[in-house]
Amino acid sequence: MTVLSRPRNLVAGAAVLVASFSVLSARRAAQVASREAGGKIVRPERSGGGI
Repeated sequence: MTVLSRPRNLVAGAAVLVASFSVLSARRAAQVASREAGGKIVRPERSGGGI
């Protein structure tokens, strides 16, 4: 059981890391785009979202 569950845990951990990294990169890209477009003005829909 441990041999079968270990790769599953690794895959789950990798998926969580990839998901969190994609969220952070998307948020950073949105901040850069808004900064280039209109200074520091950010819409509440963009900044109000959680993880």
